[in-house]
Amino acid sequence: MSRSSSAVAVSILLVAAAPELAAQPDPHEIVRRAVAAYEGQHDQIALRYSFIEHVDKKDLDTNGRVEKREIKTHEVFMCDGTPIRRLIAEKGRPLSPEELRTNDEGFRKALEARKKESPKERAKRIREFEETRTRYDKAIREIPDAFQFKLLGEEPVNGRPAWVIEATPRPGYRPIDRYSKLYTQVHGRLWIDRADHQWVRLEAELLDPIWFGWILVRIGKGAHVKMEQMKVDDVWVPRLLWYTASARVGLIVTYNVEEEFKYQGYKELGPESVLAGRVRRR
Repeated sequence: MSRSSSAVAVSILLVAAAPELAAQPDPHEIVRRAVAAYEGQHDQIALRYSFIEHVDKKDLDTNGRVEKREIKTHEVFMCDGTPIRRLIAEKGRPLSPEELRTNDEGFRKALEARKKESPKERAKRIREFEETRTRYDKAIREIPDAFQFKLLGEEPVNGRPAWVIEATPRPGYRPIDRYSKLYTQVHGRLWIDRADHQWVRLEAELLDPIWFGWILVRIGKGAHVKMEQMKVDDVWVPRLLWYTASARVGLIVTYNVEEEFKYQGYKELGPESVLAGRVRRR
């Protein structure tokens, strides 16, 4: 084949492939829309739903063996601006009727204490909770700027088509605070629902150790995190948070931990309805 013929053949192939190439979505734009969609529904979760939170925390030795394990299950409610928890199971078993009555008495007292707060006490409680949420939301908004993204393809998640996107630290990114500082050493993968543009799964790993603060808190290389969301009615809500990490505080104290949070049973009733026995879970 002559050089001119080769050029013509290449040109034909490029023209033929152009529609498919143009149809490839921009992974950065997909992630940006997912962050915006998450923020748009974040407040709805707090305002509309109570839920069941199952926590399984393991303290590990240097070889990864479990030294101590704590398992608790709570019902979580938004009550006058901040969450409040009601213990319903411990050590992998439901509370006995007597334990539940004792615990519910303490729960009622906590509700009454909130009703008796002074305006200053109430404002302080809500402000501290909102400050934590604001820092978290601020870090989430940094994701599109902190990473480079590569579209790996599509995968069904819970029967729904999702984009699979790889995230690697963006060269030259400057963290805005200690939370986004983690992004400079994180490699991750995101699954984003095609229809709703919500992230449904996230997996990430810390590539190198990272230090925080003047007391030198060090998060070790190899820390892992997994997060999942699910759709309840018209809202995407947390389903799973799991992480394992090694942290050192100062020069001596080292913590090795694995912790899993599972969320289920979302409903729109308040804490008083639960105590009254009117529970209908989704």
